[in-house]
Amino acid sequence: QVLLRTFRDRRTYAELLVGLVLLWLMLGLAFTGLLDNFENLFLDMRFKLRGQRPFPNVINLIAEDEISLDVFGRWPWSRNIHAEVLDALRHKSFQPAVVGYDFLFENKSENNPEGDKALVFRTQHMDDKIVMAYFFEKGPGSSFERDELKENYLEKFAIPHSDSVPEQLDAADKVSLPFTELSAASQLAFVNTPVDDDGRTRRAQLLMRYRDKIYPSMDLLLIFSYLDVKPQDVRLEKRAIVIEKTRIGKLVIPIGAKGNMLINYYGSLDQISGYSVIEVLKESRGWMKGQEPRLLRSFKDKIVLVGVTALGLGDRRVTPFQRYESGLSLHAQVIANILDQ
Repeated sequence: QVLLRTFRDRRTYAELLVGLVLLWLMLGLAFTGLLDNFENLFLDMRFKLRGQRPFPNVINLIAEDEISLDVFGRWPWSRNIHAEVLDALRHKSFQPAVVGYDFLFENKSENNPEGDKALVFRTQHMDDKIVMAYFFEKGPGSSFERDELKENYLEKFAIPHSDSVPEQLDAADKVSLPFTELSAASQLAFVNTPVDDDGRTRRAQLLMRYRDKIYPSMDLLLIFSYLDVKPQDVRLEKRAIVIEKTRIGKLVIPIGAKGNMLINYYGSLDQISGYSVIEVLKESRGWMKGQEPRLLRSFKDKIVLVGVTALGLGDRRVTPFQRYESGLSLHAQVIANILDQ
């Protein structure tokens, strides 16, 4: 009877009808994803209002910047230069906990094979502390010629099967790995980055599926190495990556259904200790002549990221803080998120 009286009251009936229409509209907007854009805009505003916050001091940078370009000339550089950077880091007094090298050396150099040999040699002498970048690609894979030898090296870094994994985990059809000798000498991790519909980067892809195996991103593999854990110590859940047996205790990284993580941005890279490639090499050469290596000592036991910051080079991203964010910055943001929990 109460229900019948409600429908006899025209005003109540109209209010109920308006409510249902609004509910229907909100559900429709939610399914089309239009509300996501508003949520993202409010998230960006919160970052701006909050301001920057300090990065953890375990991250350090070596940048291929404008100053280095003035010295070494146009990109790409001889791989002897990259080998010399690694040579500067390999000594026990300066050796980082792990080095993330954000360059793709997919093919050997036709003009300078000696540079390739030097890069492989220095990588081999870094005690398995180098993570080299590769890219996953999507698209028909029938015409793609796989390099089974290189992919065998890749499989060493797959995360073991878990009973539960993100149900919409991003999958790839192809992979672009470093040339064979470099793939054999280094750890391997992907550097794919998702982009929202408005062109901004707010998430980090931490996991991807390839040929029925699940692989970690560079940021995640650097964390593994820094905490001295193996992929076998990792368990996947639908909404989390759980790292067991770390020296800081159990680590839980929240992720979405696609295997990505929302980035809580820290701000500008200016807050992180960073040096130009030319600064590192100049001090390394000076140390060989007996000078004090103050700069090099700052890398000891840190996570060191090596990559491009010079404008016009590398893949740039739009973020809540910057319009032209370098890949190096994104790696630093994600690693800091995970370490700070």
